[in-house]
Amino acid sequence: MEGKKQHPAASHRDRLMLLCALTMVAVAQLNINLIINGFKISLGVIFFPVFYFLIEDFRTVFVTMIVAPGVLFLRALLAWATKFSLGESILNNAPEMIFYLLYGVLFWMLTKKLDFRKYHLSHFLYLMGIDFLSNLGELLVRLGGGILDAQILQRIAVVAVGRSLLAALIIGAFSLYSDLTLRRDERERYKKLLFLVSQMKGELIWMNKNTAAIEKTMAISYQLYNELSQSSEPQLAQKALTVAKDVHEVKKEYKLIIKGLSEALNTEIQEKGMWISYLLEILQEGTEHLCESLQKQAHLEVVCTDDFYTNQHYYLMSILRNLLTNALEALEEGEAHLLLCVEKAGDEIVFSVEDDCGGIEEEYLELIFHPGFSTKFSETTGEVNRGLGLPLVHDMVTQKLGGTITVQPKPGGTRFEIRIPAEKLEVIQE
Repeated sequence: MEGKKQHPAASHRDRLMLLCALTMVAVAQLNINLIINGFKISLGVIFFPVFYFLIEDFRTVFVTMIVAPGVLFLRALLAWATKFSLGESILNNAPEMIFYLLYGVLFWMLTKKLDFRKYHLSHFLYLMGIDFLSNLGELLVRLGGGILDAQILQRIAVVAVGRSLLAALIIGAFSLYSDLTLRRDERERYKKLLFLVSQMKGELIWMNKNTAAIEKTMAISYQLYNELSQSSEPQLAQKALTVAKDVHEVKKEYKLIIKGLSEALNTEIQEKGMWISYLLEILQEGTEHLCESLQKQAHLEVVCTDDFYTNQHYYLMSILRNLLTNALEALEEGEAHLLLCVEKAGDEIVFSVEDDCGGIEEEYLELIFHPGFSTKFSETTGEVNRGLGLPLVHDMVTQKLGGTITVQPKPGGTRFEIRIPAEKLEVIQE
């Protein structure tokens, strides 16, 4: 009968604990004699709190049971190899086990009361106390009542302060690095979330608009059914009724999707707002990533003469992102130069997006905001762009934000200008 196989995770943890213990044993060999002959001061012990902070499942007692005899064995072996007999080497270094056993057990008891993985400077005081008591225990074995000497107590107190302060500084450095890394990751996730939400809000506007078209299609199908049912075409009438029923089912599912998206955007993602300068910074980075995905070269210059705080950042992100994306998609060759400006003009805030990506022919200027219109056609695949980007922008600007949007042709490019009442965008930061 085969024995139980150890779980791979448990095996890995044991190897990690063994590595930690061996590291402490090795570092403990770097030491100096202090206070009395044979009493050695090393930095190996500071790894107890450091490893505990870094390793989530650090097994203090397990490591202590390896470190204490390990330090004794290695020190005795080195002493025996130099000038002492094996018996003398073991006898001289045996009290060192007391120090590591006391420190490990006291630290383990302390971690049951305090969370050393949530760094706090006050932990330094507890580490200092543990270090002092552990040294006191070792000296008690070595000197007996001689440890009551004031000079000896003062020196082990200085050692406790030094080692504990070093451990606290190392843990503090790791904690700071961890916080900075976490904030950077959160920042990146937030940027991605902002792009996603702005896109979803834009699509949601279009879905709401399409609901009316679905209702109209259903009404026409039902009307056709009524007309055919009074004629001599009962089969066609039944087909018209089937179409009306199918459209009705599509409408119900469509409304459920819209309801779910609306609730998710309004309740699960509650953002009070952001400064427009930060929004533009995110947009600039997003445009660089878009250029990489489209394999195009572009330079986006952002000019913000008046910074302000807004709670309409999702709509603004979607509007500006659509305009920049349209420009980049229209670029056929060369490098695009894009200019995005934001400024206040009286009681309005003006956004302008300029590009040199080919421009729009004047005959199409009145059509670009109509749903379905597009000049983007792939001669290779025959694929036609759905033409919803600019109509979506128009709806968000005019219906959601109460503004206006105009387009002006320029040599080799296009200039879009958006004017929105400042009272629709500006809010006081809470």
